Amino acid sequence: LRGRVGRGGTDSGAFLISRAPEGSDAARRLAVIQGTLDGAKIAQADLEFRGAGDVLGDAQSGGKSSLKLLRVVKDVKIIESARAEAKSLVARDPELLDHVQLAGAVLDFTRGNETFLTSN
Repeated sequence: LRGRVGRGGTDSGAFLISRAPEGSDAARRLAVIQGTLDGAKIAQADLEFRGAGDVLGDAQSGGKSSLKLLRVVKDVKIIESARAEAKSLVARDPELLDHVQLAGAVLDFTRGNETFLTSN
């Protein structure tokens, strides 16, 4: 609810009222909000409920991801480890001259996704 409730320095609150049946998606989402004030935990639960969408492209949530074998929520440690390894490799071999097959795979992958790769 960040940006919707409590703008400014004044204390504020919100009432969330629902007729959602017990066990429904809406009831589960409200239970998360009821159970914590930690915005990061709420965001994590929201990501799990809705899905990550596509990490490349403009599909923000709930759709298919371009990740073939990993899930953003469940495989965070693997993704972070792969990112660190990729950064290390590029630091050692910025032109990927010692990794020609990888360079080709990167070019194939990035074609058509340049806008999304450079927008962040």
